[in-house]
Amino acid sequence: SIHALSFFSHPRRPLRSYFFLASLSVVGMWRDEKLLFLRERDARCYSSLAYLTSKVVCDILLLRVVPAVLFAAVCYYSVNLRRGPYYAMHFVQLLVATNVGATTLFFAISILSPSVSAANLICILCSLFNMLFCGALAQKESFPQSARWIFRLAPMSYAYEGMMINEMVGEVYTLGYQLAGGQTHLNLPAQTGANLLSQQGLCTHYDDRSTTPDGNRCIVDFQSDIIGVWVTPAAFSLVAYLLLALVVKYRR
Repeated sequence: SIHALSFFSHPRRPLRSYFFLASLSVVGMWRDEKLLFLRERDARCYSSLAYLTSKVVCDILLLRVVPAVLFAAVCYYSVNLRRGPYYAMHFVQLLVATNVGATTLFFAISILSPSVSAANLICILCSLFNMLFCGALAQKESFPQSARWIFRLAPMSYAYEGMMINEMVGEVYTLGYQLAGGQTHLNLPAQTGANLLSQQGLCTHYDDRSTTPDGNRCIVDFQSDIIGVWVTPAAFSLVAYLLLALVVKYRR
């Protein structure tokens, strides 16, 4: 339902970005381990790849993936989101990929930053940028066509659009308005989920004149969102490895 969906996407409720902000904890962990890592790597105890692999297994898998899965398992059906294992699976993978992507992004930033305070400042600015341009606060329709590329720079935009398409496309919503006395009038025409999303600049391949079934109109956008949320952690993991191997050096 719309009310259950707004539980995750309403800008005044923090659950939509909770896991993204929770990934800031990786900044302090790297600064605590940096000196030990440099000494042990120079002593040939292990390589940069081995260190990054251990971070993926111990930090990302246990502290980022498992909590996101448990959160989805508890909240998905209890807030009455779309029924069915297919939709629940996509919700979980979008949530997990966003959490992992934020962790790898903040880890790469912390490697480049000279101090914890600088790393926290940059990471918080990145978080604010993602929350602003994910599609919930600033909508694509309010931007000129030539400036909409900025939304694709926010990794959270892929997850937000994917979750909205996963929840709404294929559904029909009856819209109404509520008077001061509490009476609700439902005399507005029914709208499909894809049509509502297209009015917000989401589901851009939707065509209201098309004869294609509503559930198939946004498949191009949904597939690109799935690819985008998983490319993000892979790309930042590669950047983090290159920084560890080529940039971070032990200075006596």
